[in-house]
Amino acid sequence: MASRSGFTLIELMVVLTILILLAGLVAPSFVRQYHEAKLRSTVRDLVALMQYARSQAVVEGTTYRLNIDRDGGRVWVTYYESASQNTSDEEPRFVEDETILGAARQLPEGVTILEVQLGDEALAQLSEEALDQINALSNRLNEEGTPFIAFAPSGTTDGARILLENDYEDRLAVALDAITGRTQVLEEDEFAPED
Repeated sequence: MASRSGFTLIELMVVLTILILLAGLVAPSFVRQYHEAKLRSTVRDLVALMQYARSQAVVEGTTYRLNIDRDGGRVWVTYYESASQNTSDEEPRFVEDETILGAARQLPEGVTILEVQLGDEALAQLSEEALDQINALSNRLNEEGTPFIAFAPSGTTDGARILLENDYEDRLAVALDAITGRTQVLEEDEFAPED
């Protein structure tokens, strides 16, 4: 009598059980990596908006703003429309940028703006007057009652630090230098929480 080669039902069940256990152990790390990638993507998008607003301010010769609605999880770019650009009889005002690069963006679900600090701490070391200006920035709100970062035609900005967090409490910060307009992404170990 010849024996048949193959797997028994018990052997298949054991292998299937091992595969299910391995999948259960590995899946949480994939989910966390997904959320980390979403946070990094959001930070890159925010940096791109800042760079766009700064470059447009220089090219167009007018003030641009990056508006930050922390509670609504929304960021958008506006620009100063002077009386010569304004076709109606309205006062000069800030108008929302509706181009593809400057359009409003909603933060992805699970990513929140934890903190917005306006002004550049490096400037505070220069003089008391600079410190007063920086303190005034933190109280400045746009027409909708949300804070903003202004980008001047000279290429300078208000300076800012925006801290973002995901559902797993991973944090990244975007720091914007007031004088150079340079953006820098800071990992959690590179910034100390403010008291």
